[in-house]
Order: sequence, then structure tokens, then C-alpha cells
Amino acid sequence: MKALVIISLCLLFVVIVRCVNYIFDNVAIKSVGAKANRKSAKIAKVNINDSEDIKRAVEYYKSMID
Repeated sequence: MKALVIISLCLLFVVIVRCVNYIFDNVAIKSVGAKANRKSAKIAKVNINDSEDIKRAVEYYKSMID
């Protein structure tokens, strides 16, 4: 009789853990990376194949260092 109680308690514990796991797995992750990716979409891009574009970018970013 004790064995049946222990087995049923173990099975109940497994069911509870699975339910809690299911609930928390479906919660949307609030990622900082997703916000950063959206905000960085408007950052100016430099064409490394164009020497004039590289010069312009170097001058622009050099002024930001000061």
C-alpha cells in the first residue's frame, strides 16, 4: 500500500512539474537583443568597396571621438 502511495505521489509530482514547465515555456521572452536590433536598423552603413564612402565614414566617426 505504501508503494502505491509513493508511486502516485511521484506521478503527481511529475504532472505538476510538466504543467509548470509548459506554462513558463510559453511565456514570451522579453529580449534586450530584439529591441537593440530594431533600434540599430537605422544606423548608417558603410560600403567598404567604395573608397569615397570609407573616407566619409572615417571623417564622420573621427569627429565623434573628440
